[in-house]
Amino acid sequence: MKNVKRSRQIKFSLLILSIMIVFSMIAPSAIAQESARHENKQPQTLGKVNIKPNVEAQISNLIAIPSDKGKFVSFTVTINNNSNTELDFVDYWTSVSSKGGTEYSVSWINANANNKVPAKSSKDFVFYTQVGANIELSDLIIKVIQWDFSVTNFKRVLGQVSVPERYRQSAAVNENRVISSEDARLSIYVERASIGKSDKYYRPDIRISIKNVGKTSVVFQNYVMSIITQDGLLYNLDVKAINGNTINPLAEREFQLTGSIPIEADPNNWKLVVMKPVNDGKVNLPVALFDLPKREAQQATDLGKYYTFSTSDGTYSIRLDSLNRLPIEDQDLIVGNLTLSNLGTEVLPLPNLTGKFTFDEFVEREATVSSNDKIISISPNQSVQIQAVTKVPYTLDIGSLTLAIQQQENTGGNTETLDLVEFTHDGSFNDIPVIPVNGSYAIEDLGYRAEVSIRKMMTFKGSNANIVAAQINIKNLEKRVTNMQKLAGYFEHASGVVYQAKIESLGSRLQPNGTAVIYAWATVPQTEDLNDLKLVLGKAVEQVQGTESQLVGYVNSRTFNTPEEAPEQTNLQQIDLYPYTLTINKIGTQLKFGEGRVVLDLTYTLDQDLLAQTNLEQHKVVIEIADPDNETALEQEYSLVGVGEQAGSNSLQVGKNNLTINWIDEATAMRINTLKNYSLNIYLQIQPGYKKLVATQSFPWFVQRTLSN
Repeated sequence: MKNVKRSRQIKFSLLILSIMIVFSMIAPSAIAQESARHENKQPQTLGKVNIKPNVEAQISNLIAIPSDKGKFVSFTVTINNNSNTELDFVDYWTSVSSKGGTEYSVSWINANANNKVPAKSSKDFVFYTQVGANIELSDLIIKVIQWDFSVTNFKRVLGQVSVPERYRQSAAVNENRVISSEDARLSIYVERASIGKSDKYYRPDIRISIKNVGKTSVVFQNYVMSIITQDGLLYNLDVKAINGNTINPLAEREFQLTGSIPIEADPNNWKLVVMKPVNDGKVNLPVALFDLPKREAQQATDLGKYYTFSTSDGTYSIRLDSLNRLPIEDQDLIVGNLTLSNLGTEVLPLPNLTGKFTFDEFVEREATVSSNDKIISISPNQSVQIQAVTKVPYTLDIGSLTLAIQQQENTGGNTETLDLVEFTHDGSFNDIPVIPVNGSYAIEDLGYRAEVSIRKMMTFKGSNANIVAAQINIKNLEKRVTNMQKLAGYFEHASGVVYQAKIESLGSRLQPNGTAVIYAWATVPQTEDLNDLKLVLGKAVEQVQGTESQLVGYVNSRTFNTPEEAPEQTNLQQIDLYPYTLTINKIGTQLKFGEGRVVLDLTYTLDQDLLAQTNLEQHKVVIEIADPDNETALEQEYSLVGVGEQAGSNSLQVGKNNLTINWIDEATAMRINTLKNYSLNIYLQIQPGYKKLVATQSFPWFVQRTLSN
């Protein structure tokens, strides 16, 4: 299949370059999914008529094609004989009339055939007639009659069916059709269709697959396949590759159909009709009709090169810049980074694009195409970055891939997915750009422009595992307040081990030049060496499902070399809890021995950077006193309360404040009475049970002290 694609690409590339026009029809995937192709889609049944007990006539596969005398109409009557006796269909007939009463002469192709239907079996009988050019199928009435010399005109009407307004005679795109061929049955499917264009002709190139789903072999003789245009013109295609071939039961063959159609023909809404000769070649009977796709995706192979596509809104240019493969939980993300440009002279709306990845010509995955939701149009000579994202098992080896960029269009109330450009690439992926320590990553999306950097790394120790966290700063470079760009990513060890990161978000909007302070963190084993850890960050891609958003992946990723983790400071001045700074001004302890109560008195100052915003809902400051051997420790958790926020009972507030902490612990009080010194420890807790020592200082017990730098 891959070689077929390349040969077709080579065939049309010179033609496209010479006339600089691509007119094509969207094709279904070169390898459609088996469930769609081989579901043995039967023609639509119009109705059933009871002939006698346990015998019914089923009318189906009504097809009309243009003819010099108007329209040639064919239909199939299937006799289902569930009785215990043989039925001779020579005693029955059909008639066709219009709702206005006009009768049409009916012929059948089984005149010289065996017309008997054995008991407990079914058999097809095909009829045809000529009707006027202006007659629509919904105008027709089909009657099943029995020859009876005791009634007027010798015709006893057993029943009739009318053609419904919504009757669909053609198979839709990506739909197969099962037809009868003598005593065999064939499933026909349009694999793909394209229309090349020269200065004089359209050049259809259609590939169909034919599978024998019957029980006997079929030999193709003098089959005719034609294009029917919207104006009712028929153009025969070259079918030399089909006729003369034999297809055995359960076998499948693919054939190419080509032809030339004058450029004056209307190129819209073409259909493919399959006809087989009957009655010694006197009649070409239409047995299947297929809708053809509108255009075919332009084939693209080069990274960084623009390719064009057209929609009803105008002409766009698109290029594939890079491909990344990134881990996400127990799967991998495949990310196609693209640039969409307007190289014309008029403003174009931002198209609503979708996509599909095909790996190694077999594995298909739908892609989520993300773009900047604050852009609704593309000005002349302007470009926007978009990304196509999908997930695959991390164990999947990829030798080649195809990325089809698509658009959904609504035509006549039906939604169609149109392929626009199809990028084919080998299985190699691009490296992610690296941000050095203390460097930054620029988000350049209009409305979200920002600068992302890692301020520091922290390890929060727990009883069974640790949490490694990066404190991330996102500075708003827009001139207006804006929502923070959501991020997603993972930590990666030099050994290749990946830890998916949980990345906090900010509920409020950022002021111009304001900074969001968030944490990206992951739980790691206590034995993990964190010296060679890197953090990969990208813009989160979410999919709305109902009222909730689900993370699909992340794009425009960067690998951050992380800074070394700083040790805890050994004094209690200017403690870094960014965007807060905590200073202990005075400290003293008391022991209420009779009550078993330990008292810690503090005077502290809490400062806040008002241009920085953070979400500390889960974060706490832990104040602890511990003896030198860490055998005795008393602690208390506090929330940090910023300017304008409601203070709770256990909170540290911005400004200069007094704080008294009481611990009632008789055993500890007795032990403290024997000690000379204690350590005052300040921890930052990121999640319950996980905390990091950020500052510590030793003091003698029961002494009041004023602290200074």
